[in-house]
Amino acid sequence: MYLKNKNLWKVFVIILFLLTMLLFIIRPNAIPKIDSLFYSEPSILVIPLDDRPVNTYIPSKIGQIKNLKLSFIPDNMYRNPDKLLTWLEQEGVKKDEWVLSLDQVLYGGLVESRILNEDTLLAKKRLERLTKIKEEHPEIKIYAFSSQLRLAPTAFVSDDLDYYTNLRKWGILTDKVNRLHETSLIEELEKVEDSLGEQEINKYQRLRGKRLSVQLEAIHDTKKGVYESLWIGQDDASSVGIHVMERHRLIKETEEINATNITFFSGIDEATSLLVTAITSKKKGNEEKLLIHPIYTNPQEKNQYMPFSSETLEETVNNHVKMGKGNVSKNLEGSQLVLIINTPNTSDVQRDFVIKQVNNLIKKGKNVMVADVAIANKADEKFVKALIKNIPVPSLSSFSAWNTADNTIGLSLAHGIARFETKYNKGISQDQFFSHEELLFRSFLKDYIYKTKLYPTMESMAINQGYDPLSLMNGTEIMEEWLSEEIGVESEKLWLTEFKGYKDQNYKLNNLQSIKTALPWARLFEAQIDPKIE
Repeated sequence: MYLKNKNLWKVFVIILFLLTMLLFIIRPNAIPKIDSLFYSEPSILVIPLDDRPVNTYIPSKIGQIKNLKLSFIPDNMYRNPDKLLTWLEQEGVKKDEWVLSLDQVLYGGLVESRILNEDTLLAKKRLERLTKIKEEHPEIKIYAFSSQLRLAPTAFVSDDLDYYTNLRKWGILTDKVNRLHETSLIEELEKVEDSLGEQEINKYQRLRGKRLSVQLEAIHDTKKGVYESLWIGQDDASSVGIHVMERHRLIKETEEINATNITFFSGIDEATSLLVTAITSKKKGNEEKLLIHPIYTNPQEKNQYMPFSSETLEETVNNHVKMGKGNVSKNLEGSQLVLIINTPNTSDVQRDFVIKQVNNLIKKGKNVMVADVAIANKADEKFVKALIKNIPVPSLSSFSAWNTADNTIGLSLAHGIARFETKYNKGISQDQFFSHEELLFRSFLKDYIYKTKLYPTMESMAINQGYDPLSLMNGTEIMEEWLSEEIGVESEKLWLTEFKGYKDQNYKLNNLQSIKTALPWARLFEAQIDPKIE
């Protein structure tokens, strides 16, 4: 009896095995891979550059688009490095991966990193606390980024603008005279030095020395394994300036210690979003990277330096594509994504040709991202009007015209790559589709309607009523009310004419539920414009 039962059991096992193999042959995707049975998305903590919408709202939307387990530090941790480090030691260690701004952890944020109010030793002690966290929790993957000091500090009020301009000028002239030996500029440099005064110049040099020393330390920490990678971005600068020799020093140190996981680039505000996209990319080997084909509205401009950039436009595009886990492709047909770069000095003929090209690409099913870098700090109205008139803008993978060319390119890539990977690698849910369209709609509202159409009027209103656009103070509430009303009108127009009714796969855009607006930093430059759609 035992032998009979044993034989029956063997027959049963064989039949079960054959049925399983038959299922695999008929439906190979029905059987999950072994690693997928045990894999779960890592929990990611974001310690952003600061709490401006570009560093919080946009990366959070990218997290929603990719359906990530993404969380941010509590609101009361910003601008308080030691309190933040204590929180990271107690609560942050519960997360699997960190996207970490060293400016936030060491100084309290980007603006705070430009102020000489602490000694170098204190910043390095904070670096040591990060090292200790990694030693005690080696399983945590920390992806860090840091800004290289820009040419001038923040102008907190309009009265600071002359000081800001002179410091920037001093940094550029000093480099031209000392490194490039342009002796004809010595007299101009001396005039700027007289205007600033020796005390202010010494203070500025101490600040730069402090920042350089701390970044050199961070490079060595990266080599030791504290960080999985370190991105060092050059904040608003130029092709020449005192920052150039600092960059050479940082690169030399990196090469001497053979630290291969350090990336240098131009820009910084785009880093939080692009890093979130990059570290969650499932692309591993170089041969598997996304192929991205850039198209410039005026190809001759790609060798020019954009305002506030330390690289040529083409270098900025190539570096940011690489940072986003992509490769620049010269083959349009073979590429998975196309990046349209609207450049300065684009003729009407060139613009119309590229717009027509975009329309044809979308009809063919190409995934198109748009980076409008023609004008710093706002969109090119002629270009965007032509874009809206001639193509279905909800079908774009991304759009950006925010701040500098570096920022714009990085943000467009971060959004567009996230959209592509989600849509084609995993498929999307309705929530993911809405998150993508909210970010896209918001980019047109913020970068075009607000910065190009509404901002000039708001700036004049603020000045006429006695308020400083850089520090509104008591005028914040008045300007917020006006912003809310005008954005409400403009967003309704854009929604009804371009977005409402758009379909993608099984999902459809129906209603613009709400628009949340604010001026969170009490200045016109930073506006919160958050749409909610359904």
